[in-house]
Amino acid sequence: MKRRLSESTFQGATVDSRKRREVAAAAAQLITEGGVTDYRVATEKAVRMLGYEGKSSFPDNHEVGIAVQERLALFHLPAQTLELRYLRESALELMRRLAQFSPLLRGPVHTGLANRFSSIELELIADDEKAVELFFLNNGVDYQLVTNKLERESPVILKYRFSFRNCPVLATVFMSAADRARSRKLSRNNEPPFDIKSLMAVLQQGQPCP
Repeated sequence: MKRRLSESTFQGATVDSRKRREVAAAAAQLITEGGVTDYRVATEKAVRMLGYEGKSSFPDNHEVGIAVQERLALFHLPAQTLELRYLRESALELMRRLAQFSPLLRGPVHTGLANRFSSIELELIADDEKAVELFFLNNGVDYQLVTNKLERESPVILKYRFSFRNCPVLATVFMSAADRARSRKLSRNNEPPFDIKSLMAVLQQGQPCP
């Protein structure tokens, strides 16, 4: 027997959808203007600001990303285009210097949703967990170890923060390409990252996003 949905069910769904859009828009403002770089943190703050309760009020990262893209287009052009270009050029130069660690670019600089608050997010491979740290020491990089070997199931072994050309950088280190691929699968991120060659192509073509 087919289940009939009552009018109140549709109204509830509409209210939840409206709340999610409002939360996504508030989170996008925090990200683009408030200096919050983590989508989940921005979403939780937005929910508290709006006084909502319940998980149904929480948009996912994709919904927040769409709201960020809309807000950037409405309020932050052409400055954001210039900021993104500078971040990507800086990422390319840094990736060239870190070429021995097979760097890949992810995060907002990769997707094109970066602004002046965004970090360059790199994924590196090093079978010796001290190799990246040794590289930093030999090249005068003032780095901070963010975390060392996350939860047991995580393929991530190290995370570092540092600055390059006045841009904040977050570098995540994996032991192998297989571990890096597994991390991508766990995060359900199917969008291909930029390697050095693909980032060069994007910059040469002047593309705003992947």
